[in-house]
Amino acid sequence: MGATVQTVINVRFIRDELVWKLQLTLNELNQRAGFGEGYIYQLLREDTDPKLSTIDRLWTAAMVRYAELGINPPDDLWDTLIEHRLGD
Repeated sequence: MGATVQTVINVRFIRDELVWKLQLTLNELNQRAGFGEGYIYQLLREDTDPKLSTIDRLWTAAMVRYAELGINPPDDLWDTLIEHRLGD
C-alpha cells in the first residue's frame, strides 16, 4: 500500500513567527479567528488533520491583521500555515 499525505497545522510557524509578526498573542489570534476559548492551544498541541475552514479562519485573521498594521502579507501565507507529512 502506498504512503498517505497528512495536512497539519504548521505549529512552529504560528507560535514562533506569525504571532510575533502580527503583534498578537495566541489568545488574540484565537479570538480574531473566531475560535472557541482556548481552541488554538488544542489546535497547536494536537497532530490533527485540520478542516479547510479552520485554516481559512487562521489565514483570514492573519490577513486582516496584516492590513491593520499596513504590512504586506507573504504571498505564500496559506502554504506556510500548513505542513504536509507522509504517513503510513
